[in-house]
Amino acid sequence: MSPGLLAGVIAVLLATSAGAQRKPDGPIPAAAVVAVVIWLIVGPWFVAELAYLIAALAAGELADALVALGYVLATGIVLFPWPITRAILIPLGQVKLAWALTRLSFWIGRRDLRGVAVLAASWAGLRRGHAGPALDAELIAWIERRRDASPRGEVRWKLGGAAVVATGLLAENCGDRASARRLLDSALELAAPTRARVTIEAAALWLCAEAIERGAWRELGRIVGKTPIATRRLRLIRSVAARVAEAEVDRVSDARLWWEWLIAPGRRANLELVRRGLAAPNSASGPTARERDRVGSIAVPEGADPLTVALTLHAATLASPPDELDRADLTGLALAWDRALADPDLADRLRARAQALGAHEHSRGPERLAAMVRDDLLGLIHAAGLELGQLHDAGELLARAARQLHTDLLDGLETAAEALEPRVEAKRELPAIDEWQTFLALREQYLAAVGLGGLDLRRLAFQTVHGPLCSLAVWLWNERSERALGNAMFEWLLREAIIVDDAEAVRLQERNVRCGV
Repeated sequence: MSPGLLAGVIAVLLATSAGAQRKPDGPIPAAAVVAVVIWLIVGPWFVAELAYLIAALAAGELADALVALGYVLATGIVLFPWPITRAILIPLGQVKLAWALTRLSFWIGRRDLRGVAVLAASWAGLRRGHAGPALDAELIAWIERRRDASPRGEVRWKLGGAAVVATGLLAENCGDRASARRLLDSALELAAPTRARVTIEAAALWLCAEAIERGAWRELGRIVGKTPIATRRLRLIRSVAARVAEAEVDRVSDARLWWEWLIAPGRRANLELVRRGLAAPNSASGPTARERDRVGSIAVPEGADPLTVALTLHAATLASPPDELDRADLTGLALAWDRALADPDLADRLRARAQALGAHEHSRGPERLAAMVRDDLLGLIHAAGLELGQLHDAGELLARAARQLHTDLLDGLETAAEALEPRVEAKRELPAIDEWQTFLALREQYLAAVGLGGLDLRRLAFQTVHGPLCSLAVWLWNERSERALGNAMFEWLLREAIIVDDAEAVRLQERNVRCGV
């Protein structure tokens, strides 16, 4: 194969990459057709040059072997751009080379070749930060310019799942892990045509790794269950999470863990994960490790007064990881404080404790104590992310704390919704990724508020956000060609409208969702 012919093939690939997103609703993406054509043209040359290389080496003709090797490498780059990028360029942190070579990955990128190239650059940047100095501002801006650039030619949609994941990886590179988690999790919700398989796999693996790092084993099951693809690595992670979190442990045997480790890629990297799963008990009988730890850590003196009992439970609850707290924990603590605050001798006990500790401000006594406890309960409810919509049987103190937290969250939700609506009406554009993050932030506030209330409060919150978010989604879909983002917003609004039984909103969002992407 002559160098001129090879250069011509590469030029054709680069020229056709601009049209790789066209007609995404077709049964066969244009990028897949291009990939097949390239293989039919370049594949035979690759095989012939590889055979010639082997023959030259066998005959000892080193000069001919070097020439053949050059052709093999050149055609190999055209035929295997993603394996080279994934195995070499991304681990080495080669941001610009990863972006450039991924532009040739027609089969992997398919409907979102431009976005997958940006994802590869961000992924390489993240690995670069792990291996050495983090990305500088100039290189981050370089990636963002390619993410936000308008595609050439007509496209059905612009920003897809790959660009969302790329932005999440950039946020992680900048140390903003909360934004990274929110963005990568949201990429799993976009419509299937707008996210390549590699996009979903990258997002799911990062979310799983981050959850394992935090020790949030119960969250792993939700992540893997939400992921719309099933890989051998993800199945292994799910089994380990089930063992460690002691959920369905009777179904995950040691042999199953070893088998899933054996067939999954990255066995060396996953070995420590499997050992962590094997260290967990494989029986659902008896108390769980969490229950045993809780029983062992709370030692209430026999015959203790209500204040001592409440203080002991309070200290143990504050020392527990927030994501391990459940409703029973906070209910037991709140009821203990209800009994302590109802004790007629409480004021005398507080005065005696204050004198013993050398404190002088005890005049506000029980009232001050109740306010401090309520503030702690507010923080615990918020940190644990519990759904406490029905608290009539959980004690008066916890019920008041939940109502106060709900009021605060609902006020913040109304403020955010009121700020969004006039901006949309005035058509003041933000970059597409910022519009998506605006939606995610408002949705997060919404879920935090409705998680503490019943269906009536959810209906009230939905009426607050439905209008502004629907207007934003329609604007993105109709006028800005951001149909991937608009469609995902319509889907979420439809699900919420069904939950709150808003028939008019259901009909509206069903029509919007049927527009597709």
